[in-house]
Amino acid sequence: MILFLKARNRATMRRTTQVTTQVTTQVTTQVTTQVTTQVRLLLLAAENPCSRAELLGATGLSNREHFRKAYLEPLLSAGWIEMTIPDKPRSSKQQYRTTPLGRQVLKSEGEE
Repeated sequence: MILFLKARNRATMRRTTQVTTQVTTQVTTQVTTQVTTQVRLLLLAAENPCSRAELLGATGLSNREHFRKAYLEPLLSAGWIEMTIPDKPRSSKQQYRTTPLGRQVLKSEGEE
């Protein structure tokens, strides 16, 4: 009886692992495509200086906090976009623009 349960558990574990791997691959592909599209839209919009609200609208996102943490801050850190008033990051007049490195990324994606 115990051997039967162990064999059944191993078979269940194998099926679970296969399904998990398949779903993980599928979700990762979908999320990567989505992120790449939104980053591309942001970089294209920032060719001319834009406010955070304008960039948020250009990407089609609506959550400001998520946009800041998931897109704006990483792109600033990577040097793909820059602030127009770097000395005053909290300025109401703050805008963002694509850097030469960001333009290079767009060019390599064939979007410029």
